[in-house]
Amino acid sequence: MSGLFSRLLSVDSRPALVRHVSLEMFASFAELTAHESVVADSIAADGDTRQTVVDFLSRVSVGS
Repeated sequence: MSGLFSRLLSVDSRPALVRHVSLEMFASFAELTAHESVVADSIAADGDTRQTVVDFLSRVSVGS
């Protein structure tokens, strides 16, 4: 599961729409899951992806 999220969230050559929907899906999963290790593993390998997710979550939580 974490590998799938990693690929979908990767900044490399993903269309903006795919990246955005993936970020929304990941945020929902992260909020509801009991499997925190999947969340952490999904963004652990790539610093750019991790920063993109953090930035997205910051904007979402501010807008809520």
